[in-house]
Amino acid sequence: MSRIRVSDVDRDRACVILREHFAVGRLNEQELSTRVAAAQSAVTWDDVQELLADLPPIPGMSLQAPSADGTFQESYKARRPTSASTSYSPPGYTAPTFGGSYTPNSYTAYQDPVNASQKRSTWSSWDFTTRSIVVSFVTILVIGIISASLSDAAKKKPTIEAPKITYDQVEVEIASKDPSATVDEMYAVIDGDKRTGNAVRLPYRVASDYAKPPYDLEVYAQNGDNSQMSPAPLTCTIKVNGEIVAESSSANDPEHECYASFKG
Repeated sequence: MSRIRVSDVDRDRACVILREHFAVGRLNEQELSTRVAAAQSAVTWDDVQELLADLPPIPGMSLQAPSADGTFQESYKARRPTSASTSYSPPGYTAPTFGGSYTPNSYTAYQDPVNASQKRSTWSSWDFTTRSIVVSFVTILVIGIISASLSDAAKKKPTIEAPKITYDQVEVEIASKDPSATVDEMYAVIDGDKRTGNAVRLPYRVASDYAKPPYDLEVYAQNGDNSQMSPAPLTCTIKVNGEIVAESSSANDPEHECYASFKG
């Protein structure tokens, strides 16, 4: 019995051997899980050998247990024949049968080009940590490629500019040639917004820079009748973008009123 302690490499190699036996059906999932866990926590070579005691050797896969004098002895290794045509049977192994027992037929030795002491670098021989790292790396790489492709597609997507909305400047005005004139009553309407006033000093102006057709513009002003002195004439004016579109004067109106409107 060897009570010499095993290394992490020895534990990993024992796990690889157990997985190979699972792959060919010698172990079920529960047995594999139990034995791999035991192998990973094994302390001595006795612990490892106990896990492999009922399993036949696998050609090309071995475990070397050190002896008490410091040299290594093969504790788990298939006997390799001297030529490819030489056959052998696993030592100490008798396969169970229903209703009896038999010794399995000998089989041709596997000619492994790699040294039997080297660990096979196949997907099935990698431990769980190594597989997880590889899968994570590939996943991150694929996500990066997809993100870059989507980013390039977004950059190449044509930009659709929103249509520009233009507005007009409208203005209504009540004026008189008399610089001190006032109106008794007035109102001005710009797009439904009506402003009224009494005794308003002239000139009176109200404007909007955000008007657009159709327009609804009105302006009205009135001076009371003064029997002793005729009031100065009033002028009601409507402009769109600085251009006069409607104008009225109270010069010839007996009520001294002016009114202008524009709808368009």
